[in-house]
Amino acid sequence: MSIIKRPDYIVRQMALYDNDQVLDILSSLGITVGNHTNITMLKIDSNCLFVAEDTDTGQILGVCSGFNITRDLAFVGEYAVVPKYRKLGIGHSLWKRCLEHCSKRNCAIFPEPKTIATFKEKSGFQVIPARRMIAYSGIPQLFALNKYIDYCDVDYITVHNLVDVIEYDEQICGINRAQFLEMAIAESGTISLLARYIENGYIAGYAIFKTTNDNSISPQPLYANSDDIAEALTYNGVIKFVGFDGLYLEAWDCNDGAQYLAEKLGLSVRRRLPIMFTREDLSANYKNIYFIGPSGFYPF
Repeated sequence: MSIIKRPDYIVRQMALYDNDQVLDILSSLGITVGNHTNITMLKIDSNCLFVAEDTDTGQILGVCSGFNITRDLAFVGEYAVVPKYRKLGIGHSLWKRCLEHCSKRNCAIFPEPKTIATFKEKSGFQVIPARRMIAYSGIPQLFALNKYIDYCDVDYITVHNLVDVIEYDEQICGINRAQFLEMAIAESGTISLLARYIENGYIAGYAIFKTTNDNSISPQPLYANSDDIAEALTYNGVIKFVGFDGLYLEAWDCNDGAQYLAEKLGLSVRRRLPIMFTREDLSANYKNIYFIGPSGFYPF
């Protein structure tokens, strides 16, 4: 077996022009992300993504994100190194830069099960809640879903109703994500929908459907007040896309309705991941969180 020589490399902030290379690396490792998510997050936090670059070839060797959600909360994700360049210190360099950026915030991460002990012992991720994130994928059986809800209207999210969605989102996750939502609904190829109660006009749910680096569609996120609202949002969002290979979902195992919807769609479980925090778990209305995302940057 040939020995891989450690290349000369630098760790630097990810630039917008790096996105295609980063998406290819993540896709090759089975990590599904929105095609434009990294660009959106860089516009919110310009230091939230770091890459390792071979200084001789310009090849991206690895990537890691450390996104500052609030002054007290951060999320570390998209941690990946090209397999042939692992165990050369590249991942450690990326990890160190991301944690430095996140400073002393309460940090969260979705680790692979085999790395739990490492993150706990070496990086201080001591809090491990019981819930798990389940990733589903496959060809969706849309014919099995209910298309409409007789007590709600489903409509596009626009600048005219976005303020209502921002308020609803904050009620669910406890954080004002106005900047993220404004940019996410404007991403190329994205379909963003809301459900509104006919009787009183209140928001009953919303979803942002993205195209991804593995040519699938993914709601990132989808929040709803009930299973039938989540089902109608899913149908009306996915049906608008053509030419894609499938559907990718990430759900909490503490939301039975989300798991039932994924099963009703005929999707298969791709993986189950724990979530870890450095200081404390987060409170959120998990019964309303059907599909989370973007999971490289937010834990809900």
